[in-house]
Amino acid sequence: MDKTIIPPEVIKLLVDELNGGWLEVCKIPTKRGYIRVSVSVNCEWYSRLCAAHTAQRRKRYRKPRTIIKRCVTLKALDRMSRGNMTGVYAARIIDIAREMGIISEYNATVCTQEV
Repeated sequence: MDKTIIPPEVIKLLVDELNGGWLEVCKIPTKRGYIRVSVSVNCEWYSRLCAAHTAQRRKRYRKPRTIIKRCVTLKALDRMSRGNMTGVYAARIIDIAREMGIISEYNATVCTQEV
């Protein structure tokens, strides 16, 4: 079984990006009521992670809801920084990091481990 290990420096950058910003909206009055406008947005890798894992909900909401939780993502990144690359969130983070080119075969260590 191949196991990708993300370098601690890369994990620290992901944590810093995640802690550095989050989705913030404000309401602006219009003639018909209010509209919501984003003031700041999530970092790109976290936005992609949320978009890739949506919950099946009723059609009440126009936009899909995510099953990803910021606090659980931060806990997973903390575990990953200590070398524990197992778990559902770790796998999801590694997949997004690979997809975006944050990690690649050149800057990630791949080792084979027997189960």
